[in-house]
Amino acid sequence: AWTQGVNARIQEILDGDAPTPASFAELGYAPEPWAIVDGAAAGKLLLFGSSNQLENDLLASIIRQYHPEVWANVPLTRPLYDAFTLPETERPMSGRLAPALPAAPPSALPFGPDAAARLRRFHETVGTIGLAGSNNWAVAGRHTANGRPLVAGDPHQGLDVPSRFYAQHFASATGDFNAAGWAFVGAPGLILGHNAHVAWTATLNYPDMMDLWDVDVSDGVMRFGGEDVPLQTRREVIQVAGAAPVMFEVLSAPGLGVILPEDLAPVPVGRPGTRLLFNWTGFTPTDDIGALVALNTADSVSSFEAAVDGYGIGAFNWVAADASDITYISSMWVPERASVQSDAPPYALLDGRDPNTRWTGAYLDRAMLPRSRGGARGWIGTANNDPYGFTADGDPTNDAFYFGAYFDPGTRHQRLEDELARLVSERPGAITVEDMEALQLDTRSLFADRLLPILEDAWAQLDTDPDLAGYRVETTSGVTRAELAELRDLLAAWDHHVDREQAAPVVFTGLLYYFAQVSAQDDVQLVFGSVLSASAVYLLKVPVLAAEGAYPTADIFDVSPREAALHALELTRLWMRNVLGVTDPSAYAWRDLHCTRFRGREGVSAWDTVPCTPTDGGEGTLNVSEANLLGDAGARDAHRSGGGAIFRMVATFDEAGTPQATVNFPPGNVEDPASVHWDDTLDDWVEGVYRPLLFDRPAIEAAAIETLTLE
Repeated sequence: AWTQGVNARIQEILDGDAPTPASFAELGYAPEPWAIVDGAAAGKLLLFGSSNQLENDLLASIIRQYHPEVWANVPLTRPLYDAFTLPETERPMSGRLAPALPAAPPSALPFGPDAAARLRRFHETVGTIGLAGSNNWAVAGRHTANGRPLVAGDPHQGLDVPSRFYAQHFASATGDFNAAGWAFVGAPGLILGHNAHVAWTATLNYPDMMDLWDVDVSDGVMRFGGEDVPLQTRREVIQVAGAAPVMFEVLSAPGLGVILPEDLAPVPVGRPGTRLLFNWTGFTPTDDIGALVALNTADSVSSFEAAVDGYGIGAFNWVAADASDITYISSMWVPERASVQSDAPPYALLDGRDPNTRWTGAYLDRAMLPRSRGGARGWIGTANNDPYGFTADGDPTNDAFYFGAYFDPGTRHQRLEDELARLVSERPGAITVEDMEALQLDTRSLFADRLLPILEDAWAQLDTDPDLAGYRVETTSGVTRAELAELRDLLAAWDHHVDREQAAPVVFTGLLYYFAQVSAQDDVQLVFGSVLSASAVYLLKVPVLAAEGAYPTADIFDVSPREAALHALELTRLWMRNVLGVTDPSAYAWRDLHCTRFRGREGVSAWDTVPCTPTDGGEGTLNVSEANLLGDAGARDAHRSGGGAIFRMVATFDEAGTPQATVNFPPGNVEDPASVHWDDTLDDWVEGVYRPLLFDRPAIEAAAIETLTLE
């Protein structure tokens, strides 16, 4: 029925009874009728993106082979905060008391002069299928003012125009299907929102559902794990307007994966002459649309949990509530590996000759995967962080089982936990929807909480530490002590909130990025820019942990934390003076540097109409608005974020047990730039104004502006 509705609209466009959408008109295309498989394929592609760790595995392999001293001495998977989702009493045993660093390859491989440029091109190629961040949480009714649970969620995605999420309400004439919230464009069903009984949200979890192996391929046969495996060849032809079709040849081994293109890896990884085999648990039939329908029609948290268990490849942290209970569940196909070793971790390239690196064909038991009703504390939340605590020692391979390696460093989740614990303690039985809305808009920087004490220590030792003599009067670049003091004083007086009207966030952002550059760029020069582009916060955590002496081999970075902090402050002053043209740092606010840009599709000028908008938030804040400040030529003249909360929702329940939600979202809910609704929700999103998500049919009809019927 959904596909028939899509095709009914397409036919109206083809018949001239409805206007051709701006994108089709400008690009000179006509929409083609859809088959049922098209919506399913769009949904599966979105799920591939949500579980994609191909880029991370390749970057980890490059570090292991080209910077073995860093691989051997820096536990890259360790979080900045030990902030884990499951209540402590519900976590499985971890190997935290027996830390082990990955074994290093015997020697570093040389890399050519074009390696950095090739890495940039690689990131541009695979960056469109990268992961993103999100927050969600639920609070039990015993803590709330109305005695009903609260659910809050703000998924973080790339912010495009039109949006990749559309606000929708599906209501069948019989009433069996009645759900409002957000759907991915191009895929059927409602992914997030509420029905008449349950409200739910999701964030990305990062289970390791993909692996890479180097394998020998010859004459259509792959040598894998000591066996010869015949490869199948499939040719995909891509029609290109105004040019000849492009043909791709795909080699695959059913049940084992596909052979990646030879030019995908930016620098050689693996043994010479081998190809890369790539496998994902989604390379098999799955019934994710069936699971989605079950979510949309769940009538309790128990039936919601059963629906989530029907997912094969939805790599999500689901948080939900009905009128009486809350739940957290993350359930998907995580492959069971024959063997997991710290010297051959699955989160880097595996040796295809070793049969112990193969998957067994089974998956981790669903009972082992994260799930909780909130425990004794009565609340639960996620922020793309490690759910178990397996990464606390920097080695995710030495625990009860292997789940994943690449998680958020924990700043958002730690802030979430701190604030929920504070609210429960200070306002027992009185937490409101407004409290949850305020928490979604929170901009406290926990990176600042960790880095600024290092700067303060350096400032206190400026006159006594011989390594800091070059900063006492004037640096070699001409920055005076008085100029450094001006920046330091601005940071010392700051409340650590990254708000548009404050000047200190500009200084701190420069300090944070330059501190990482001064500390680590020489040591991981080949991938420094690539890792920053892939996930800035993942790299920014490493030198902070090293400066704090968080692991025994932190002195791998050959600059002292104090010197790195003052050098970063010096570089920040030079950047502000020479790039930003700022002479008075206190008069240059975050809004002058930072904005959120809404990207239109390439080639469609009609959609490039939403300006880069000043917003609150920055790296690692709950109200997140991240951007990589460092480019090839140094720090940029603007901090332009292309992502953030694609919508914010807070839901509670009325006396009848029906969910009631308030929301905001950018930039609008139509694809037509000539419509008054193209960007009419943008101001609410920027200013944090929430409005009811109407659910009752009479209320909807009373507020209706336009009704369209397809017959």
